[in-house]
Amino acid sequence: MTLMLEKLGTDVAFSSLPVMLAFGCAFMTGLIFGYLPARKAAHLDPVVALASE
Repeated sequence: MTLMLEKLGTDVAFSSLPVMLAFGCAFMTGLIFGYLPARKAAHLDPVVALASE
């Protein structure tokens, strides 16, 4: 897509900031929504966790 725009005469500039922001947001979302349930599950008694489907 970018090559096609350049061939049509449009200047294209790349920036790494949006890529880093997207990666950072995805990483933090995965970390928060993965860590919190795991932490909660780690504090449960295994017998109680298995009994309370």
